[in-house]
Amino acid sequence: MVDPQDIQRKARVLTRLLGRKYGVRGGGLRIRRKRAGRLLPRDVRRAVREVERAQGLIRHPRIAMQLDAGRIEAAYARACEHLHAVDPKDRVKGYVLGVLAVNAFNALVIATAVILLAWWQGWV
Repeated sequence: MVDPQDIQRKARVLTRLLGRKYGVRGGGLRIRRKRAGRLLPRDVRRAVREVERAQGLIRHPRIAMQLDAGRIEAAYARACEHLHAVDPKDRVKGYVLGVLAVNAFNALVIATAVILLAWWQGWV
């Protein structure tokens, strides 16, 4: 038998972690999972969806008796394991470095094209 308060607590923890680690705001677990989207790995999305599904089904007493507590616990553990490992500062740093790398590459390509054009026209 699955405890409804335990499922609600797990959903609140995952909601809070998604907000803190990925910066998604507003709404419950479902909305935050959708907003995080592809930032989450596929298996973590599935795990969060499993807890979310249990949260919705726990309100129905007969269906709640059919929920697999071990499966929900494993999904919760997988999601928490990933979310605790995420460093928000490192994610921002990686994003900024990626943008800078793309801009540096584009500047290098343009500079090379300008130098080749100048050489081809005989200006250099």
